[in-house]
Amino acid sequence: MKLKSIKLCNFRQFYGFTPEIQLSGEPKNTTIIHGNNGAGKTTLLNAFTWVLYEEFTAAFANSEQLVNKRAI
Repeated sequence: MKLKSIKLCNFRQFYGFTPEIQLSGEPKNTTIIHGNNGAGKTTLLNAFTWVLYEEFTAAFANSEQLVNKRAI
């Protein structure tokens, strides 16, 4: 399986719909995700893990932490 893009909606600190994040375009492509502290890099990692394996890191063990509080 190859992830080509991801789009989040009210997941953790991402409120509302995010723009579609393109992860790959060409064969043998490498995607690098970088940003400042608190920008959402770990949230993206956990979104991938949740979608692919239905698991989270220990920091996401509480399901109440998944939905953005403003969205509730």
